[in-house]
Amino acid sequence: DSWVLNYLPEALQRDFVAELEKAGRSTDLTWIAAEAPALCPGLPFPDHLRSLELTVLLVVRWRDGVRTTTHFATAHPHGYWMHAPA
Repeated sequence: DSWVLNYLPEALQRDFVAELEKAGRSTDLTWIAAEAPALCPGLPFPDHLRSLELTVLLVVRWRDGVRTTTHFATAHPHGYWMHAPA
């Protein structure tokens, strides 16, 4: 998803992630989110990114029912630039 979940209230963001969690328990799944952590408290962003209003590309994977979250990049909201974390 790309700048869509920030328009939902936190409770619906959490509901969205809960549905992915449910699917991820029984099948391998990858979710790529491009959202602003400061606007999406219901998403599983790492704590050190929570205050960012920039776009963060988050890769969330479920493998054998286990979720991992990776900060893939920080980007301009319209894709003018993108920086991978050091």
